[in-house]
Amino acid sequence: MKINTNKKQKVIEYWNNFDSNGRKVIDLKRNESLAKDFDDKRIQVIKIIKSLINDFLTKKIDLQTFKSSLDSENKKNNHWGFSAIKGQMFFNQLVNSQNGSIKNIHELLISSW
Repeated sequence: MKINTNKKQKVIEYWNNFDSNGRKVIDLKRNESLAKDFDDKRIQVIKIIKSLINDFLTKKIDLQTFKSSLDSENKKNNHWGFSAIKGQMFFNQLVNSQNGSIKNIHELLISSW
């Protein structure tokens, strides 16, 4: 789903307003940081996550490596809610439930992208 330009501009406006007022962000580990600093950290981790996704999709890493690397990055850099039940936990259960057919889920995930 793409966000249309007007909605995107509105979100950016809200963020800039939040950021310019010196607001602090509290992450899921209760660490506080200025909104801009938090966003900078989040953007750096997104680059790492994108690299992991690319490595998985191009089959440079297998599904188990992708799952554990993604889990590790999300635990170290808790800048979003992917670690919750609707994110990393679900993904872990999906992969772990495959038993002997891990190749099938690997191919399905790649082809679904």
